[in-house]
Amino acid sequence: SYLEDSKDMAKAESFIVKAVELKPNDPYILDSYGWLLFKQGKMDLALKQIEHAVDLKPEEGVIIEHLADVYLKLNMKQKALAAYEKALDRIADPKDQSRVNQKYENLANAIGIRARIPASRPDMDGQEEVQVKAEK
Repeated sequence: SYLEDSKDMAKAESFIVKAVELKPNDPYILDSYGWLLFKQGKMDLALKQIEHAVDLKPEEGVIIEHLADVYLKLNMKQKALAAYEKALDRIADPKDQSRVNQKYENLANAIGIRARIPASRPDMDGQEEVQVKAEK
């Protein structure tokens, strides 16, 4: 996507702004717009767009992950941790879940909180999943 390639940011911005004009309440478009703002370092504006996207599509884990990333960049670590955990509960794709779980664990370790046990650990060998909520 254009957003992932920094040299195409201007092109991405023109596409996304047009898309927002055409579909101002599409959560995926708002998330993309918020992510663009995030990449541009406009955290307060990114937060507003992505929070609105989450309001419109609260079951979408990747949008919640983006919200957590913005919270973290704004140094709202507890909110970021809670959002990463919520994202983990809603993401089914193993690759996405692994990425978000790594962010969750890194943040939990950084702030001194015991991280929950990930949902799909290879060493559990089919055993029942156990989750430990974040504790201080």
